[in-house]
Amino acid sequence: MRMNPASKNIALIALAALIASAFWAGSAGAQLGEIAGPLNFTIGLGGTATLNMTIFNSGTAPLPYKVIPPFFHTATANTTKPTTVISPLSGTLAPRQSQAISVTVTIPSANNKPGYVWSGILQVLEVPNNTQQGVAIVEGGVAKGINVNAAVPTFNYLEIVIPAVIIIIIAAVAFMWKTGRLQRAPARKAAPVSARGRKAPARRKAGSRARKAPSKKRRTTKRASSSRARRRRR
Repeated sequence: MRMNPASKNIALIALAALIASAFWAGSAGAQLGEIAGPLNFTIGLGGTATLNMTIFNSGTAPLPYKVIPPFFHTATANTTKPTTVISPLSGTLAPRQSQAISVTVTIPSANNKPGYVWSGILQVLEVPNNTQQGVAIVEGGVAKGINVNAAVPTFNYLEIVIPAVIIIIIAAVAFMWKTGRLQRAPARKAAPVSARGRKAPARRKAGSRARKAPSKKRRTTKRASSSRARRRRR
């Protein structure tokens, strides 16, 4: 039996109305959303990192949800895929409430090399409240892209330069000490101290003449000759 175009249009409109009514019956007043932007992980082999995905209920009714973990794909064959730990995996969002979903990713060391890249999709789906039989159920939800990069180790020049400089300095000091270029100067001897607490006069070198004080007889002769000279002048 053939249907005319008008009947076909009416049937399509009725089907669309039925799907829309089922959807609104299951999630009336609730709307799931998430903060845009992918989750980009850069992890060393055998390492672990954690990022958060934030979802929210912008509606006026409670919104049950469930989380579908990602399935990773990569262009490189025979690799060990990253593992994920997600918390929480399900829950209910109150109206105007937000929830941070923790995503922890670990890159196994086996069969992997630095520079490998994996990608996947993390899904958060609404759990419909409609339990009526024979009614179509449409699950709404959000999806988040996840990119996992195996970090390439960076070369740290300081780890080589600093030990090399220390070794060169130690070798230079040892060489100078061995060749006598780095010897301590002899310490100056302190002058001997007499019993009275004064420093004793330094000894004169052998062969040097000591200056003697004029004797009493010589002073007397000098005075007599000066007095004679005065008398003659007079």
